[in-house]
Amino acid sequence: MARLRGPSGDGTNGLQGGTGRSALRDSAQIILAAFAAGLVLKVFVLDACRIETGSMEPALLPGDFLLVNKLVYGARATIPFLNPASASFSLPGLTVPQAGDVLVFRHGGEGTLRPALFVKRCIGGPHDTVEVAGGAVLVNRRRLLLEGRKGPPGAGREEAFGPVVVPWRGMKLQLRVSMLESWRNLIEGEGHFVGASGEEVEIDGKPASTYEVQHQYFFVMGDSRNNSVDSRTFGPVPEDCIVGKAVMVYWSRRDIEPGASFWRRCAALRWDRLGTIVR
Repeated sequence: MARLRGPSGDGTNGLQGGTGRSALRDSAQIILAAFAAGLVLKVFVLDACRIETGSMEPALLPGDFLLVNKLVYGARATIPFLNPASASFSLPGLTVPQAGDVLVFRHGGEGTLRPALFVKRCIGGPHDTVEVAGGAVLVNRRRLLLEGRKGPPGAGREEAFGPVVVPWRGMKLQLRVSMLESWRNLIEGEGHFVGASGEEVEIDGKPASTYEVQHQYFFVMGDSRNNSVDSRTFGPVPEDCIVGKAVMVYWSRRDIEPGASFWRRCAALRWDRLGTIVR
């Protein structure tokens, strides 16, 4: 039987020299596929964040690291290197935030260069009326009791708040100079400039007596209500700022001084909180 010979005449069909290049190409493809899969997972399915303050105690503690389900409310993403206003898109959600859900959302306070992540509990959604009175949270005049708790979040008799109605898409706001500050954050958050000329309200430099809300909104509060900056301060949160729902504590560690020893770092771990489901 005739023996096949490669171009080199040694009977190898020239395959020996290409094996290394083929293996390198296969490895590069696997790495790129893994990177792409991880990027898709982070953008559309799961994210992570760390609790920095005690505003959600006792449900969440400073030093808790959370897994965030981004798919449940509809993941939102921006194509890199493009204008966020024209390159943002979202996937349809499986549900909408419900009272009692622990939400992770972006909010930029005055003077901040970029929005920060906040973690608070959803108290009410569009059309709901929220009030704090006598140490209780009332939603549509009913006391809010959360699953897995003996009573409403917080302790003591904090300052009364409300009642306020949570805005919804299509809601018509009646604009008056005397009430302007109540709606300024919402209207400017939707991309407009709000001002006043005498007794007349102006939006983007034009006189306006009404404004139609463009987004759905949710009212959020910290469980430790006396130690929380939330919708009572910065107003309701628009739906498109919600990152997702906090679902699990995957890591937790008490704060320790920089440069602490390995054993001090181990002792700071809260082993009992690992895998805790957020309720």
